[in-house]
Amino acid sequence: MVGTFIAGYGAEMLQRTLQHISMVGIALVLAVSIGMSLGIVISGHERVARWVIGAASVLFTVPSLAPFALLVVALAPIRQGTVLGLVVNDGLLLVEEALTPGTSDQGERK
Repeated sequence: MVGTFIAGYGAEMLQRTLQHISMVGIALVLAVSIGMSLGIVISGHERVARWVIGAASVLFTVPSLAPFALLVVALAPIRQGTVLGLVVNDGLLLVEEALTPGTSDQGERK
């Protein structure tokens, strides 16, 4: 049964897997580039940094798949909505990490 499915859809599965890897790779490069750069730039502005950390902390109390799913739906009219959703979702996490490096989940310094 599984062998029949793979034989029938193997080429499409490979194509979709490569497409997925490509989208995630593009999103990762963009999220790291934008998120870390933005975090470093706003780290000199304490008031803005506190607001961003607070907003990101509130957003990340929700399981990470939920905001990503909402972003994908909201950005669906855009051709690359999935990539943009990944960039926004992961970028916020990276900005928060750039602003608060070396902290654990409990807020203690490592």
